[in-house]
Amino acid sequence: MFSALKHHFIPFNMHPFLPQTIAFICGIFLQKWLATPFVFAFGITLTIITIAGYITLQKKLLATFCLLSLICTCGSLRYYYQQKNHADFFSLIADCPFDTQATVTSIVPMEQARMKWCITVLTENIQTYSTIQTVHNVSKTIQIYTSKKPNIQVQDVIKIKNLTLKKASKDSYNNYLIKEDIAATLFLPTFDFDVIKHPTYSFARTLYYFKENLLSRCKKKLSPQTFAFFSSVFLGNRQWGKKHMEKPKEYCKTWGISHYLARSGLHMVIFIFAWHLLLNLLPISLRFKEIFLIFLSILYYMLSWSSISFIRAFFSFILYKSCSLLKLPSQLLHLLTIVTFLVLLFNPMQLFFLDFQLSFGLTFALAWFNHIHNKKLTSNMQKC
Repeated sequence: MFSALKHHFIPFNMHPFLPQTIAFICGIFLQKWLATPFVFAFGITLTIITIAGYITLQKKLLATFCLLSLICTCGSLRYYYQQKNHADFFSLIADCPFDTQATVTSIVPMEQARMKWCITVLTENIQTYSTIQTVHNVSKTIQIYTSKKPNIQVQDVIKIKNLTLKKASKDSYNNYLIKEDIAATLFLPTFDFDVIKHPTYSFARTLYYFKENLLSRCKKKLSPQTFAFFSSVFLGNRQWGKKHMEKPKEYCKTWGISHYLARSGLHMVIFIFAWHLLLNLLPISLRFKEIFLIFLSILYYMLSWSSISFIRAFFSFILYKSCSLLKLPSQLLHLLTIVTFLVLLFNPMQLFFLDFQLSFGLTFALAWFNHIHNKKLTSNMQKC
């Protein structure tokens, strides 16, 4: 019976980072659903480890359980502090007016919306007016929707006066803001601000306006329908041409292929495959081709708007090519496990959203089935 099932399991020594990633996910779930302090979570896992140690009397197994318990606690701790950081911000402002000094990170036009512009700022400090004026160093992202474009540029440091924020009443929307790393959104027809600093040169500003100019030029040269597809699918920007995407979305829903309109790892694969075919026509070394592909993929990442599935494909590709350049063995499931761990380490809230679950879950399933298929082929060839 074991021989019949052994192809359906992946040995941990082949994927050494898989147990740690699972333990980290368990810690996040433990903190989310049981709402327990991370110390209590550590106590539970430590108790289980102690019992397992007495039963097995195996030092190597006990050390492994201890390591996994620590990683599980780290997952619980990371999720706890992500929630606490968001809650502490609203405890600080406590629905009272405040001024903030912030850096403008984006100025996005909004089509078919009452508020025509979305200004995203990253706060540097906040000055509250409760009983005494107090300045707090706080780094939070705030989105301001306004009807008129303010006379500011990206990377300008501005001081916004007399703001009032309220925490989202619905937990689902509040969790979405945490996942997107946004403290709050404001709808202000006009808002009062002063420009404190305008940097002479900023790489972030140059990159931002280069992306915007690229979109504007493509919009002039392409038909509205083509530009809507190019902007949404290839570049990941869905703010332009929404009305031209309505009919294609309905057709794709009818045929059950709506996922083709979502920017995913498939588009990253198509991009790399096209450049790979072109580079094969050139008489250059394989090492230079791989370095050039890495450079092109990074450039594509910088000039587009990312999604969670695109991030998965991008970092998996970078890890794969890095292993190839360093002449290290690589395996899809192992690389995918590392990317999963890193994404959840930086943003554990991603675990509870459908886009992350589908993107990583389906890719894991496909990689798992591919592993099973390859093992069966290898065993059949050995028998022959």
